[in-house]
Amino acid sequence: MKVKYEDRLKQKLIAITTDTLVVGVDIAKNYQWARFVDFRGIEHGRALKFKNSKGGFETILARIREICKKENFAKAVVGMEPTGHYWKAFANWLEKQEGITVVLVNPYATKQAKELDDNSQTKSDKKDALTIAKLVKDGRYFELYLPHDVYAQLRGLSTTRTGLNKRKNAIKDSIGVDYGEEAARLKLRLMLEELELLEKQTEELERQMEDTLRQTDYADFLLSIKGIGIVTLATCLGELGDPTRFDDPRQMSRMAGYNLVEDSSGKNKSGTKISKRGRKNLRGVLYQMALTMVATNDEMKQLYHYLKTREKAPLRKMQALIVVSKKILTLIHTLAKKKESYDPEKVFGHVRREQLKAAA
Repeated sequence: MKVKYEDRLKQKLIAITTDTLVVGVDIAKNYQWARFVDFRGIEHGRALKFKNSKGGFETILARIREICKKENFAKAVVGMEPTGHYWKAFANWLEKQEGITVVLVNPYATKQAKELDDNSQTKSDKKDALTIAKLVKDGRYFELYLPHDVYAQLRGLSTTRTGLNKRKNAIKDSIGVDYGEEAARLKLRLMLEELELLEKQTEELERQMEDTLRQTDYADFLLSIKGIGIVTLATCLGELGDPTRFDDPRQMSRMAGYNLVEDSSGKNKSGTKISKRGRKNLRGVLYQMALTMVATNDEMKQLYHYLKTREKAPLRKMQALIVVSKKILTLIHTLAKKKESYDPEKVFGHVRREQLKAAA
């Protein structure tokens, strides 16, 4: 069942009741700020500055318990921005605490909203914490998803592989730079040895990625899609998590930043563009998958050609690849949900089949 945005917002607003303490936390490397408000946005207690450490986490938890007891709050909802990696340890620790719900706030929403209170562009961690708290009480948040299973392993492995590839490319770019004959000869030998080691490490990582991918419930079904490889699928699932947790593939598209927004200024309206407010790494691997599939998968090749050459509103190359990327997400979602193998006859609905047939 598809849930409209308005209905999801209503559900989030209903979750913030009169007995809910809302906590906004601005995440930083060393010290973090927290502000505490009720369902109306009225502050309770003073702002709290605490360390980004287990001791600091226990400090804010104690303050939350203290305010809840004093003001008769039955539960607490803690909101934060998912920027960088410093938030993960805090969120992971906090979600294990009884009576605490952890939610996330889009950093762009914080940026847009923080000027409303004092009509100032001034940025401070203390001010941002209050803005985050008020966004949460208004239902402007999304649920926390921190995989602790095979999908967490896939994400860690794909991140490590990306780091190895960056190092290999850096070495390859450095080869040939002359620092004097003897020094250049030594440096070249050392770089080649390091490159060989990195290649072996990459091969080992990819074997581990395959083994981990096989532990999911959907590997065989998704690998039946012609053009999808083990490494790209493992990377994609590492970014997405369990694809069956989504009610609709459009939620996956939004996660990647593929949702369309109006591109206009004043009287000039040039159409739409993708928001890019999503996971950059997910868009990157989907782009790689789309490039491969328009070359090797007959159905995606046909769709790609149709989108670029159709009579009405033909798309440019990149636009067509984005549509193919979104189609890949739909395939992943559908096959995982139904636990079915890829069937070329079921890839397109009736309307799209007729469009492709007419354009052939």
